[in-house]
Amino acid sequence: MRLETDRLILRPLTPADADLVADLDGDPEVMRYLGEAAASDVAGREGYFAAVEKAGGEFTGWFEFRPRGGGEVELGYRLRRRSRAGSSGSWRSPWP
Repeated sequence: MRLETDRLILRPLTPADADLVADLDGDPEVMRYLGEAAASDVAGREGYFAAVEKAGGEFTGWFEFRPRGGGEVELGYRLRRRSRAGSSGSWRSPWP
C-alpha cells in the first residue's frame, strides 16, 4: 500500500530504510520524551510506512497504523525535527 498527499509519499518501510530510522532515533531531541527503550526496529515490519518528500525524496520520518480492534486504528509516528512544522505536520485525511 502507498499513500500520497500533495507533498508526501507514505510507502512501506523496508530493511533498506534501517540506517534512516537509526539516524532518526539517534537525534536526542526526537527521542527526548521516548527514552532509550523506544529505539525503533521498525524497518520491514508490517504497518510501518516511510514518509518521503515528493520533491527530492528526502526521508522525513515514519508512520505506523496499528489495528486496535472494533474497526479502530492507532496512528504512531516519528518525524525529523526539521519536518515537524512542514509537510508532514500539515497532512490531513478527509473524513467521510
